[in-house]
Amino acid sequence: MGDSAVEVETEAGPLLLPSWDRVIAPVLQRDRIWEPGETRFLRRTLLPGQTFVDVGAHVGYFTVLASKRVGAAGRVFAVEPEARNLELLRLNLIRNACTNVVVLPYAAAAAPGPAVLELDEENSGRHRLRPLGETGTRVECVRLDDVIPVPPDVVKIDAQGYDHEVLEGLERSLAANPDVVVVAELSLSELAVRGIDPATVLEGYAARGLAISTLDDRGRLHRSSAEEVLRGCKDGRFPSDFAIVLDHPPAGSGDFPRRVGGLEMRETPDGLRVHDPGRDRFHLLNETAAVVFDLCTGVNSVAAIVEHVQAAYELEAPPTTEVEQCLAHLRAERLVA
Repeated sequence: MGDSAVEVETEAGPLLLPSWDRVIAPVLQRDRIWEPGETRFLRRTLLPGQTFVDVGAHVGYFTVLASKRVGAAGRVFAVEPEARNLELLRLNLIRNACTNVVVLPYAAAAAPGPAVLELDEENSGRHRLRPLGETGTRVECVRLDDVIPVPPDVVKIDAQGYDHEVLEGLERSLAANPDVVVVAELSLSELAVRGIDPATVLEGYAARGLAISTLDDRGRLHRSSAEEVLRGCKDGRFPSDFAIVLDHPPAGSGDFPRRVGGLEMRETPDGLRVHDPGRDRFHLLNETAAVVFDLCTGVNSVAAIVEHVQAAYELEAPPTTEVEQCLAHLRAERLVA
């Protein structure tokens, strides 16, 4: 790649990034982590053997991260239409020995066909899809349902205001796997350019039976209604572009623990400090209890929490008894319902 790329050590692994990029490359050079909330959520959510789809894969930060998490028994599909990003993506997969990744050199959309990609020469992750006839680089669009051979377990979409349309092309896969988790971007700025009301986008997700959660920097889910998200957009609680997590809410009367509302949390060297302002009580959770507490989102069943803890600590046997005892303690302290 000559002088057109720079190597950076990141949380995902060593990556080649465009040297001319003025947004993503400097952040990764300084912090080693991109989108901390999404990074931590995906690291905790992805399990060995799963299938992950990375839409807007860029040069492969999340692709490489996921490849290592799902392992040899898993599969990753990296969707990226821009030629320079594609070249670096393929090189980064080689550098990180990611042999379980299939690269799809297309733009994901609601319908197949040609389109135009408007290139951003400052931010290599902000190329925008445009209709034919506008100025830009011609690319081919595909429906994910037509190119992904198996229903994915986790999908990440970063498509500059087209995320909801990418999801339209994933309807068959969403129906085939009710446990699928989608991390999408709600880009207020890009939706405004297209004249699309974000309320319409959120209503469309709800119409598909998808529940909405927001992410904090620790990668913790906060279940929210569309109205709460829109209020957060208006009052400045959320930036102009931020991630939301979409999933099918659990049905029936299964046990899906959820953190109670109104708690204040702060990381400590040994775990997590939780303050309950309503009762003016403080709770110190050790590292394992903090992991279980983080997973109590109302989305994960007790069985799923056990599975995540087993994977996080690379345990040979499921820690079912330990997790149930931890949950009992958290419920007794009124931290989890």
